[in-house]
Amino acid sequence: MRKVCMILLIAMAVLLTSCTVGDFSTNKRLFMPVDYTAAANDCFEELIAALQKRDSVAVQSLFSENALCEAQNMEETVSTLLDYYQGEMIAYDDWGGANLDGGMNDDGTGRYWTAVYSTYDVETTQDQYRFAMELILRDSADVANVGIRSLYVIRLEDDPEPQFAYRGDGEDTPGINIHKSA
Repeated sequence: MRKVCMILLIAMAVLLTSCTVGDFSTNKRLFMPVDYTAAANDCFEELIAALQKRDSVAVQSLFSENALCEAQNMEETVSTLLDYYQGEMIAYDDWGGANLDGGMNDDGTGRYWTAVYSTYDVETTQDQYRFAMELILRDSADVANVGIRSLYVIRLEDDPEPQFAYRGDGEDTPGINIHKSA
């Protein structure tokens, strides 16, 4: 009996203190912070690359399925954005990082979601722009929400408050919103 208890105790100690199980690192997943700013910046860089290539399909592919359904005239607004954004990007400023929102089991269903709100100033070879982006990184209840939900863009010269981070009109309207401010 003593031998069985000792074996169970050792087995429990090994299982409970193990850092990895196969390729899954529980320690990393549970305790390492996710770099939400990097995730938002990566998506934004993909967007800029698609704009510079004038690739409307690539631009639309960055938006969530639900945003594409909710947005009005998405194909037309993508075309308008491709005409609006001019030049090759020289540099961008992410205003120090992204704002994060999310919830875990808010409604009692076990839903877990994360949204990142970021703002960018972009300098191109032809103009300067300001972007505001709402990016849904995860939604355990509806994967069709994952992707860019809302994108705002305005020329820097047209922004009435260039000294503050650009947030569009504050409505986070799904789709692409050009030349809108609060």
